Amino acid sequence: MQLDYICPLIAVIVEVFVLAGLVRMILHGNRSMTVIFFTFAMASLSMSYVYWLVFSLMRPNERLVFAANEISEWALFLMYATSLSYMFAGAKPLGAGACVAVILFIAANAALWIGWSGEWIQDIVTGLCLCSFAFQLVRGLIETKALKGLHWFIMLCLLTVSVGTQAASFLKGAPVRALYFVSFLALSLLLVLLYIWTFYRLRKANTADEYQKVFCLALLLIMTEVLGMYMSGNPYYLILSGTISIAYLLAYIPLRKGAVSE
Repeated sequence: MQLDYICPLIAVIVEVFVLAGLVRMILHGNRSMTVIFFTFAMASLSMSYVYWLVFSLMRPNERLVFAANEISEWALFLMYATSLSYMFAGAKPLGAGACVAVILFIAANAALWIGWSGEWIQDIVTGLCLCSFAFQLVRGLIETKALKGLHWFIMLCLLTVSVGTQAASFLKGAPVRALYFVSFLALSLLLVLLYIWTFYRLRKANTADEYQKVFCLALLLIMTEVLGMYMSGNPYYLILSGTISIAYLLAYIPLRKGAVSE
């Protein structure tokens, strides 16, 4: 089996394991809306990967102009957002500055997607769904204080470098391969730091509030990996698709440990 199919297959196995664990939680009495919508999100994610695997095996090296897995991903982002909105129902709304920053960042990514694919409608809808997820995620990160000021600064700097070098690759005569490498390097450094921060928080966690911090950091990992996959080709895409399964597990563990209960 080609390497292109191994990483998605591993992701499906992890997703089914997580989905089974979430269903077991619900059957054993944890019917909080956060858990329920996160379960729906993982079901949508699993369907997205299954569709992609089946289509790729049936029609290798062919890309659909509009694919069903994109609808699954839209549902995934919206249900992640809903899951977070229930977890932090009493949190303060985002300030104007944070809202503007989120909109500009997602808009910049959507513009790059359109530049690469030319698929205006799909990429705009993806950006809108992802923006909903990003709003709720930033709100949760601020509410839980999962990131300190220095963490935010490092993250924003590395994301700016990653997106900026991707944008620079559109300039006439730009060294595209070198810019893509720098973009992936910046994103990889951010992911390494996020994994370190998440594992550190998970190791220290023993209360619902602390597990909520881990949950938010894990979803931040998922969003960062997804954005990296959207802006990458092989071999960078394969590396990201191979590591994102760890983030799915890290999002499930705090829910199982007691981030929410009902």
